Formats: sequence, structure tokens, C-alpha cells
Amino acid sequence: MCRVSHLLLALLCVLWTPGAARAQRETRPESVRTIPAWRVAPVVLGEVLVPLLPAGGASDQLLAMRRVWVPESPGRATLDDGSKATVRVRRLVPSLFEGATRGEGTTWYAAPLLWTEDAGDVPLLRGSVWLAEVRVPAGTRWLEMSGRRIDLFTPPTHHRASLSAPNDQTFGNSIARVDRDVTERWRCAWLGCATDGVIDDPLADAWSEAIRARWDEAARRVGDADPGTLHRLEHRLVAIASPAGVPLPMWTPDRDAWQTLLRELLEPGASDQTLIDGVLAWLERTPPVVCWVIDDAPAIEEGQLPSAEIGFVSLDARPIVPLISTLRGPARLAPRVPPGRMPTTVRLPVGREGASDTVIASSGGWETRVGVVTGAIDAVPPGFLTGDFFYDHTRASLSAGARPPAINNRPTRAVLTRLEPGTWQLVVESVTGTEATNESVSLWLGDRGAGRAPVSIRPDSPGLTSGSVRAWSREENGRWLAGFVFTEQDVRDGDGLLRLAIVRTDHAGDRSAWPRPLLPGQRVPGRLAIDPSLWASPVE
Repeated sequence: MCRVSHLLLALLCVLWTPGAARAQRETRPESVRTIPAWRVAPVVLGEVLVPLLPAGGASDQLLAMRRVWVPESPGRATLDDGSKATVRVRRLVPSLFEGATRGEGTTWYAAPLLWTEDAGDVPLLRGSVWLAEVRVPAGTRWLEMSGRRIDLFTPPTHHRASLSAPNDQTFGNSIARVDRDVTERWRCAWLGCATDGVIDDPLADAWSEAIRARWDEAARRVGDADPGTLHRLEHRLVAIASPAGVPLPMWTPDRDAWQTLLRELLEPGASDQTLIDGVLAWLERTPPVVCWVIDDAPAIEEGQLPSAEIGFVSLDARPIVPLISTLRGPARLAPRVPPGRMPTTVRLPVGREGASDTVIASSGGWETRVGVVTGAIDAVPPGFLTGDFFYDHTRASLSAGARPPAINNRPTRAVLTRLEPGTWQLVVESVTGTEATNESVSLWLGDRGAGRAPVSIRPDSPGLTSGSVRAWSREENGRWLAGFVFTEQDVRDGDGLLRLAIVRTDHAGDRSAWPRPLLPGQRVPGRLAIDPSLWASPVE
């Protein structure tokens, strides 16, 4: 008697939108098609799960993102021996994990979705995953469904990358989120992290295992063709770097990019050279380094132009030498960025105008741009008002050279004014709640490299003096005011500029900062330079 084995294949059929609103159920099922890219299915876990999409071209995929869609059953599948197998349509429903305090996209690794099989007691959601389940006998080589053939393969031994997960708590906290993401859990396995018992729903767990099996097969194919190319691919797919001193998962958050690569690597009949060329082309298109602004206003040495301090970390297995420039200045080669986890920093001269400029970093076919503030901002009456405070960088924001979300639930602003010639006051205003006593505000003064300690105060503080800086705290009408009084003589650098940074920690322990968001593990913030020389006082 032929022993029944189980097969599984799954793929996210519709891109999900975090926090998408519930929609009305459509009463008439629509025709379906299997995703052409999944032409190869792994033989794992006892089922074949074929993802379903609306019939038609790529435009239907975009349409499906914006509305609820109910597929009709494909009926029966035809196996390679001509026999028929029953198809059962199943659905996974996404929801956010409990305890995601700031929502999707606002932590280093965004809170993953919790996928559970629909039991029929919840409304349809945009982003639901529809799967056609088929059970087949052992030894089946392929099946046909909805007019498309799907080849079957036996998964290779689980792959382990040449990189390994560091023994670090911050990294462990970040990778724990990955371990709960059905579409990226395979990365934990590649890095040697434990992945058992995290995804509770059997259907979601089976889908995750199928995705892992496909990546394992892709790694086997590339490794058989060229081990060196696989080594480079691993560094990009499970990249680890330490931009601020603690290791973090740094792979690209662009799901489309690596899903497209996976489809290419599993193309039936692809030659070794085709596989290698495809990987090299993909490496050329994806960022080999991550670039960000560490400090807009380092101290200016005599006779030199203002500069910005730029950080780079490598995501490649080979050294990278980016070409960097600003929109206003000539291009030049940055220092060699070696493979590894530690950052490389460079001082890049910028203009004197006290406006904004753009740093451009490029290497091969990749380019990224980050904004910098050039020179100093004038402080003039009635005062200098800061911009938004930003939460810590996320994986997505750093990779894109963008800022993470600003605080919106409890806005924070600050204003710098002159009390009298030579004496300045900075007042930070925050909207508070009942937990406000757990919050704090820290003021950093002077050049970032000077080693000055911050002055910090809490809402319940009666006031304090730290060196020459006096701090006070007051609550009124649902607002918390934190004030800092200091003199120019004590905090001005040799070029006559005031350099400031502010860090707020809220009641949940989440940080936000001005003028630059912080990175996980970063303690000393970047500064903005303020020029006090144009302040006009009626007394003078």
C-alpha cells in the first residue's frame, strides 16, 4: 500500500495593508488562478497549499489589494498519473500581535502579523490569504490545477548560512519578531535561531515551513552552481550590522525584491549560469551598504567648511567603496567600507547657507540620498522653534534614507529663547497622560564629540542644577513643561555656535529625539547648530 505523504506550498496571494479597515463580504465568488511564479512546490508536512489570486493579469493583483475578494473553488486537481484529488479552499486572516504599542512600521523590526485560519466568525479582511489544499500520494511529481502545472520537489536538508546570530539581547529581541513572521521565519533558521513553537496556528505554521523549504532549495541550487555566489547572497538575505554598536538584522525590508529573486531561482530547468547571473543582477540592484546622517553639526576646525558626519555599514561579503557627494559639491570616494558589522564614518563638507542639502551615495547600480542641514540656523526673536520629534529609526526608515514616524499621540515641541544677553532658555512642551511621571527629557549641549553629559529632568522633579545648567519642571492643563537655562559662555563651541539635541523617553520607554532620530543602542544624539549672533535685544 502506498503511504500517503503530505505536500505544502504557500505564498502571500495579496499584499496586506497593516491596519486595513474591515470590508463587506462579496456574495458572488470569482474565478481564480494559481500564481504562475509558484511553478515549483516543496513536498512537506502533508498538504499541498496552492495560493489563489483573481483571474487575469498583474493589474488584478493590485485590484485585490483594495477590495475584499472571495475565490470559487478550483474544483479538483489532476495528478501526474491522471487521477483526481479534491481541492479544499482555506483562508488565513491577518491581525496584529497584542502588545504592539506603536503599531506596524514603528519599531526596528515591525510587529509581524498573526495569521490564523478563518473559522467563519470574522468579517473578510483585505489582505487575507486564500489557499487551495490538496492531498496527494507519495511520489507524485506534479499536479495541475486551474490549467497550470506545479512541479513538486523534496526539500533538501535545512540550510544554514555562513553567518550566525550574535549572542546579544538587542539582536535577540529583534529576531524574535522575525521568528513570528510566517514569510520571514526562514531567516531565523538560516542564522541558527530556534524557531519551534512560535507560530501556533497549524495552517500558518505549515505555510511558513513551505516558504522555508523553497528558500532552502534555492540556496542548494545556487550553492551547487557557485559557493562564492551563495556566500554573497547569504550576506544580503540575512545581513547583520551594528550601526550604533549593537547588532541588528539589516536585510532589505522590500518583500517584493526578495520574492522576485526566489521565483527566479526556482525556475524549472534554469542553468547554473542563469542562476549565477540572476543572483549577481539582484545583488547589483539591492543596497550593498546603508547610509545615514550621524551628525549635522560637528565642530568646525579653523579654516574648514562646515561638514556633516555620515555613517555607512556594509551588507555585502565584499568591501564597498561608495561614491559620495552633495547636490552642491563634487563627488569623491568614501573610505573603504569593509564587510562586517561595525560602521564606517566620514566627514563630508557641506555649504554655509544654513539650509538643506542632500548627500548622495552610490555604488554600481545602487544609489541612496539622505538630507542634511548645512551650516547653522539663525536664532532670532521671538525664538527658535524645533521641528518634530522622531521615534528611533526602524529597519525600513534607515534602509530608505528616510526619517521614522514623528510622535503623534503625545506631540512634543521645544522653543529656544534668550532671557538676557548671554543667557538662553530651552522649554520642551509635551502632552501628558496619567503615566507622565515615568517620562523624562534630556538636553544635550555642545559638540557631539566633546563628551559632555546630558541634563535630564522628569515631570515630578522639583528642579535641579547640573554644572552651570539649571533645569525646572512644571505641569499645567494636561501639558508638561521642561525648562533648561544655560549661558553661552559654558556651552558655546569655539566657532560661536550653540549645538543642541533633545531626547524624550515616554512612559512606555520609547525614545524620540530632535533633530535626528536615534538608532537602537545609540546613546549620544546628533546635533543641530544654532547661530545666536543675530538675536536683537531691545536693551542693546
